[in-house]
Order: sequence, then C-alpha cells, then structure tokens
Amino acid sequence: MNVPRLNERCGGVLLPVTALPGSGPIGDLDAAGVFIDWLNDAGVRLWQILPLVSTDLDGSPYSSWSTLSGNPELVGLGYCIRHGLLPEGTSLRPSGRVDYAASAQTKLPLVLQAARCLVEDPNHHWAPDLARFTAEASWATDAAVFYALRRAHDDASWWDWPEPLRRYESAAVSAAVQALSDDIAVWRAALFLFEQQWAEVRQMASRKGIGLVGDMPIYVGLDSVDVWANQALFSLDDSGHPTALSGVPPDAYSETGQLWNTPLFDWGAVAAQGYQWWIDRVSRALSQCDALRLDHFIGFTRFWSVPADAEFALEGAWMPGPGRALFDALLAALGRLPLIAEDLGSVDPGTEALRDGLELPGMRVIQFGLGTDASELHHPSQYPERCVAYASTHDSPTTRGYWEALTPAQQVELALGDDGETACRQMVDAVLASKASWAMISWQDIAALDDTARINRPGVVQGNWRWRLAADALSSPLAADFRERLNRTCR
Repeated sequence: MNVPRLNERCGGVLLPVTALPGSGPIGDLDAAGVFIDWLNDAGVRLWQILPLVSTDLDGSPYSSWSTLSGNPELVGLGYCIRHGLLPEGTSLRPSGRVDYAASAQTKLPLVLQAARCLVEDPNHHWAPDLARFTAEASWATDAAVFYALRRAHDDASWWDWPEPLRRYESAAVSAAVQALSDDIAVWRAALFLFEQQWAEVRQMASRKGIGLVGDMPIYVGLDSVDVWANQALFSLDDSGHPTALSGVPPDAYSETGQLWNTPLFDWGAVAAQGYQWWIDRVSRALSQCDALRLDHFIGFTRFWSVPADAEFALEGAWMPGPGRALFDALLAALGRLPLIAEDLGSVDPGTEALRDGLELPGMRVIQFGLGTDASELHHPSQYPERCVAYASTHDSPTTRGYWEALTPAQQVELALGDDGETACRQMVDAVLASKASWAMISWQDIAALDDTARINRPGVVQGNWRWRLAADALSSPLAADFRERLNRTCR
C-alpha cells in the first residue's frame, strides 16, 4: 500500500518509540509491530515519532551526541535473540515509566553484547551486511570513534581531550582508530542492529499503508561527534567552547525564554561548504522516514543568539539565518522533499514567506487558538489544507491536562463540556474535522489522559521524556472508537 502524501487528507498518531509498552526500562522496537497493528485497526495512516537518536543524560532526543545515529537502546532484546545474538531467555523487568539510567546500565550492555557476538561471528547471516555497512556508513564510523574516545578519556568532553584530538587532526584520529578498534567495531555493530530492526519496522508500516513521520532538531548537542568533527561550521572559540548559545525568547512556555545550550551554526562557513553538511543530514534523516518535521523552522530565517555566559535566554537577540539558500541547495542535491515546517512561536513574515515559498505545510495547535478570536490562525476554523494540525504536541500539556488547568470561568467560556475527558474529545474532534490535510493526534489525547502523561515541559531539564504506555493500553475498543472518529471526519 502507498503511504500518504503531504496533501492527502488523513489522520496520524504522535508517539515516541521510547513510550512503547513492553519489557525493560525503555520502550523499544520489539513493540513497534504491535503498535503498527493497532494503528492499522484504528484506521490511522501516519505514525509521528520523535528523533531516534541517543538522548542526553536527561532523556532529551533534541540534544544528542550523534545526530545521524539511531539509538542502540531502542533495539529489542527479542530481536537480538531471534537472530542468535543473545541467549534464549534474556530479558529485563518491565518499567511503568522510562528509566534512562537503568537503560544505560542494564539494557545497553545487552545490546552491546549482541553487537559483539555479531562482530566476532564471521559466519553469521548478517556478516556480509555488516561489512557493507562498515564500508558505506561513514557516519556510523565517526560516531563509533567518538564513542570509543569518550570511553578512553573517562567520559571527558571532547574539548578536554589532548590537543591533536580536540582539534580533530587526521593523524591523531587515525591513531585512535587503530588503538580503539575493538570499541569502535562493537558500537558500529550496535548501530547496524538498530538500522536492521528499524528497516523492518518501516517495511511493516509500509505494508499497511502507514507513513512514518520523523523529527529533526535544527541544532545539535555541543558535546557531540557532529560538532567535534565539524568545528569550523559552528560558532566556537579557539578552545572549542561556544561563543553563543541557541534558544528562544520568552514565549507561551517560559517567561524567561528557553536556553537550549546547544551551539549555533556559523552559517557563513556552512554556506562556503555548499551546505553539504546539511544535505548529508537531511538525506540521512529521510532514509529513516517518509516525511520529516523540521523542528524550529523559524531558525532558518532568524535565530535567537544568547551570549554564552547569559543566565537566561531573554538576554539574547535575533540574528539572520540562511534563508532560502539552504533549501535551494537541498533541492538541487536531493529534489523536492516531504518536509513539515515547525513554525510555532515567534513567527515573523520572513518565516512565513520561506515556508510558503517552499510550499511546506506548517503546524497548527488547537490549544493556542481557543479562547481567542475565531480569526486567530490556531483556531480550527482557520486551518488551511496545507498544514499539520494537532490537539497537543510533545511540548504541550495533554489536551485533557490543558482543559483541567483552566479556571472554572475559562472552562465555562470554552463550552467544551463539564469534564476533562469530554473537553479533550471535543478538541480532538475539532482538529479532525478541520481542513488540515494531516491531523496528528497524540496517543494520550486519543485515550483522554491527564497531564501526568505529558512528555516534556520546555524550560525544565529534569523529569521529562519518561511517560510510557501501559501494557494493556492498546485496546481494541479504543482502536474501534478512533477509527469511527476518523471515518466521520473523512480521514
């Protein structure tokens, strides 16, 4: 079956892979098939995920140490067992919430054990595929070298490594590759396992006509292979520290703005390189999905630059981004691309002009449009066909949580019902009934869960990204109910 096109009216579900149910401390790809079957039963045509990368220590996938890599912790132990890479019966206790520390301590070592088994078995049925991956996936070798060097230097950040390595001098890196070949080979094999299982997930989804929608942050983590291996493309001083940091000014999520603490691009240097780093990055991201959400699209027209020593993001200032030149380079290299512009926040006319000139769908979120004039762009009556509409996102309260946080007077004014579950249902149905081509509903809103099921609170570092589906959450009655709602709204 064909997966949906950007201009095709259909419904989707937003759910991170880490939130899938199952054994162990983190959701993984072993449960993806069950979830895809549930989506199919519910008549859903799209599954939107969050970035598939290794997260930072707090679980955020928007500040990874390797933006091109999949996360080995998402590889299923059952998958490894089926392919003879782990002993039968290998398992971990299930966890009701994602536990990133436990995953690093218990899950990752088992995946690395499976990877080592693959590396050391020249007769394994995947041996030729691994050899091809090793030869062709240069990004995986770069990530594995960075991983091995971090281990060799007691997890010190790259700017604290010996000077030749810190500067990414070719002789020093080549010597490290020779000295650390074992760690490099095992981590690269772990990345291979992720690629193999994710490819199977994509095939399962495609067979049922379900498109996978990826998510690409605009920025990358400072202590990352991406910055270490490409220092000239970022705004850094001679010691490797950022001269300015990314973020956004005060907005609906934070009165002091959001300080993301990721380095800014030196867009002049990126342009002088012909935008090749970005071409490679987008090409790689689209190899994993059928459409791609560009997070913080505003940053391509103007970006918020915060002094590196600032305490709050509100101390920053707007600076010009690359604009159309970047996308012209992407178009010339890769052709017309299935991209979604995350255009929330301080949208300026330049951002709107870039989005519309590229004919990209933007985003609309009903929580931003209720209680306002019906002509407001986030009011569902104003959604154009060329947009992706949401009841909630991974950064917002759940829809029920949004309603329950209102004052009684505000609840009465919105006239969405007398309780959070009813209000949630009405808001979701309004999104589904809108003109938007794609309506993307967070799984929590399908089940009308309260704000304890929220994924992330922007501006708050700890305690996010931990919500996970209950083992019995993917019920047939819930699928049948959502299918009826999709049918009723011609999705």
